[in-house]
Amino acid sequence: MKRTKILRDKRRILLDLSQIGFPEIPLLGAYNLSAAITGLKEHAHSGTVEICYLRKGEQVYTVNGQDYFLKGNDVFITYPGEQHGTGGNPEGKGTLYWVQIKIPPPQKTFLGLTQKDSAPLLQNLEKFPARHFHGTQQLQVLFDKIVIKFKGAQSSPLDKLTIAAALIEWLLIVIECSSHTEERKLSADIELVIGLMNQDLEESRSMDDYALSIHLSTSRFKAKFKEQVGVPPGEYCLRCKIEAAKVQLKNKKTSVTEIAYELGFSSSQYFATTFKRFENLTPKEYRNRK
Repeated sequence: MKRTKILRDKRRILLDLSQIGFPEIPLLGAYNLSAAITGLKEHAHSGTVEICYLRKGEQVYTVNGQDYFLKGNDVFITYPGEQHGTGGNPEGKGTLYWVQIKIPPPQKTFLGLTQKDSAPLLQNLEKFPARHFHGTQQLQVLFDKIVIKFKGAQSSPLDKLTIAAALIEWLLIVIECSSHTEERKLSADIELVIGLMNQDLEESRSMDDYALSIHLSTSRFKAKFKEQVGVPPGEYCLRCKIEAAKVQLKNKKTSVTEIAYELGFSSSQYFATTFKRFENLTPKEYRNRK
């Protein structure tokens, strides 16, 4: 058998599961970005359903000209032949998992299942109730199991069987999550903190202060905030500042340094570094782009 390679660096993992006997999964991948990078150009996958799970961060995807705004713990689906990309936006800071699935022709097995047993699964994969919905952290746990077992799958039938079982469970969880399409709801205390954060753009309070304002310990506040909003509270504050900066940069009479200090950054250099981490452009590049 041809040697299987895991394409891995500090930011990205790409696995071709057809190399271990699963041609229905030509690509399974993940990235963990500490800073934004150049976005995806518009493209399409012939005969392939793509499922993305954004574990943390924020991301914009565009399908057939329509924008979708993903937050941490969201799932996003694209169908065969659909033109999609990031719509001119960068691939954002955060962690994303994705699986591409080729729908097999009639009479073919799917992940070791017979045609009869796989039929209900494939019917759901071909048409979800919604394209964009909330997921669950279990998707990350199962994905990590697949990656760990991948190397041994060439020589160990049990590892290959474990991967097939994990993939089937992964897909079943996605299907189950897709049936719950209610909007993301924030608790009253987290809504209160978000309001305070948007008021405090010039000088953010400490996380301890925000926690105290809603009578939670700092650790519980951070966990609850990330669970509901999709990013840690400190990162949310920075994202709010960057969004405000993008609006202010449209006014070319205001210098970058003035904007930096107005939004509570300690220096224009720190502002520029933070801005590029989220937008993959410096403030000056963002201001001057057409």
